[in-house]
Parts: sequence; C-alpha cells; structure tokens
Amino acid sequence: MMLKAQQKLDVVSHYKFEKICELSHPNTVAGFEILSKTQQLSWPAFDRQTLGLIGHLDQGLAGHVSINLSAASIINTQDSLIQRAAEARPGLVIEWVESFCSEKDFKLVAESLSRWKRDFGIMVSIDDIGKGQDGVERLLAVQADFAKIDGAILHAARTSPKHRGAMKFLCQWCKEENVPTVIEWVETGEDMRIAQDCGGVFGQGYYFEGIERC
Repeated sequence: MMLKAQQKLDVVSHYKFEKICELSHPNTVAGFEILSKTQQLSWPAFDRQTLGLIGHLDQGLAGHVSINLSAASIINTQDSLIQRAAEARPGLVIEWVESFCSEKDFKLVAESLSRWKRDFGIMVSIDDIGKGQDGVERLLAVQADFAKIDGAILHAARTSPKHRGAMKFLCQWCKEENVPTVIEWVETGEDMRIAQDCGGVFGQGYYFEGIERC
C-alpha cells in the first residue's frame, strides 16, 4: 500500500515493529507489536495518532498487529477511532498494559475492551502479567485472546527455580483458559528453551530479530 510522504515519515520516524513468533516454530511470525521509538510527553495523544495510522501500514505484514494502550488511553479513546482502525486492519490487537488505575477506571477499561471486542472484532491482549498492578486481575476482567508474561520473570527464571515454577503455573493456567501466552524478552537460546519448557506458545524479543543478547 502506498503511503503519503508524511505518513511514511511518521511510521519510520516514530515506530518500530517487534516480531511475535511461535515458540514451536521460531521462524513462523504470528504477528507484530508496534512500539514507540521514544518516550512520549502524552501517551494518550500518541496512542490516538498510532490508531489513526493503522490503515496506512504495509498490508503485507504477517499476522496480527498489536498496539499498547494504557488505562488512560483506553478510557479516552472514542469508539469511532477503534472501529476505523479495526476495519482498516483485521487482526488488530489492543494490549492492555500495566498501569495503576482506580477501581472505577479499571471497570471502565474492562467495559471498553469488551465492547470493542464485541462490536468491532478486535482481539485483546493482557500485557505485563507478573509486573506491577496484578495482571491476573486484568486477565479475569475481560475475555482475552493473548496473555503476555513479563520478561523480567523469564530473565529471573534463568537462575531461579521459583520464577521458573511461576512461569509454568501461569502458562498452564492460561492454557486451561484457552488464552495463548506470549513470553516477552526472549533474548538468548537459553531464554528460548526456558520459554518452551514452561509451556509458552509465542515469544517476543531480540532472539527473533536475529540478535542474541548475553
């Protein structure tokens, strides 16, 4: 798909695309996560810009495309913007990222995601499970399509049997709930083996970009 010059500049200048690959077949790309290259002064404004550019992405990108949205971004995003993005990009995934919010806002976020899933066919991913505000609580609040295990747990599992056990528990529980897991921060062959051993379904990180970090 051809992009206008400014749209091309926006995509190249501000975003990077991280592969999400199958752990059982590491060369198989299941999708991509769109990430900002820089820290933003206003994430809600940047997130709205990102959603507006969805229709201008290369349609040859394999699989689903994931966008991170905080609680504040989800609450302040109009349904019409989600609808246009979902229509422009089938397989759009909204990742509910870890961010502290009140009980009232938590309910508003869960209601918005459930409504967008029902009305516009988006998929929902719970990001950063195992970090900060309880990801399990977010996973219970919506009908999720993916569960992302925070990479810090994977890295700790390199030397900690307790963390490896926690990863196995989370992966098994998600499997029983029919929610595929994505293991973040897969950076080495050892990380890959741990992620596979713990029962993860997908992986994300430098390892899949051909960059192995020690």
